[in-house]
Amino acid sequence: MDIDHNREIDGEMVSTIASCGLLLHSLLAGFARKVGGAAREDPRRVAHSLKVGLALALVSAVYFVTPLFNGLGVSAIWAVLTVVVVMEFTVGATLSKGLNRAMATLVAGCIAVGAHQLAELAERCSDQGEPVMLTVLVFFVASAATFLRFIPEIKAKYDYGVTIFILTFGLVAVSSYRVEELIQLAHQRFYTIVVGVFICLCTTVFLFPVWAGEDVHKLASSNLDKLAQFIEVHLCQMGASSWPVQISTPMEPIPEVGNSLPPMCIFHGSSCFICHHNHKNPVPCSSQPRVILQGSKDMS
Repeated sequence: MDIDHNREIDGEMVSTIASCGLLLHSLLAGFARKVGGAAREDPRRVAHSLKVGLALALVSAVYFVTPLFNGLGVSAIWAVLTVVVVMEFTVGATLSKGLNRAMATLVAGCIAVGAHQLAELAERCSDQGEPVMLTVLVFFVASAATFLRFIPEIKAKYDYGVTIFILTFGLVAVSSYRVEELIQLAHQRFYTIVVGVFICLCTTVFLFPVWAGEDVHKLASSNLDKLAQFIEVHLCQMGASSWPVQISTPMEPIPEVGNSLPPMCIFHGSSCFICHHNHKNPVPCSSQPRVILQGSKDMS
């Protein structure tokens, strides 16, 4: 009986392990299909991933090479963090975040040094004047900068920069109470960020650059194709299925005429196929949206 019971337990364990193995295999296979689909959908994603890895490998030299580390100190690790947070998919986004981070760090460092000078003046009046003054300044500056993030114009363009400003000011201002050479610390922090941003820009611009304008162009082309399909279906429903309708990509320029055209004509070549508006018959249509079409037959 004991032998049969042990066999049953062993069989259940084997079946459980096999089920777990099959489940793990299915999960890994599904994940691999998703990864492959994402790579096939846009191969630039693979290139971007490799560029991020290369940028991190390059910026690590700042921390590993002894002469560079001696020049920048422990702050060299901020170059690695800069690459991680600044590197974006497109060149424009990387440039925007890099400039935001560099300018925010510079401004925050200058204000933090000024706060340290005020704290030293306060220390002459009281033994605890410096920490109290630093605490008050950190409170007011951080509160004011956080409130600025709610302004739509600032939030749209400089939200990341304001966040870095708060972080840098808090770190430098608080560190000034224990660090003797504050100016050197601020310089090292700024230089490491400049190095990180420079490596990000070089990697993004010179290795398989991705420009946002190309994506906008492709999106506009796709939308025009969808509009062409919609108009073709609409014309078919109106009984014009014998006339193939196409929208050129990019759109043809509106014909120049003596009188300005209201936005209510559908053009086929140089004339509106609804009201036959052209150079000889300047009577624009006022009942249809203006769309420029290109077909193989003349509707006029």
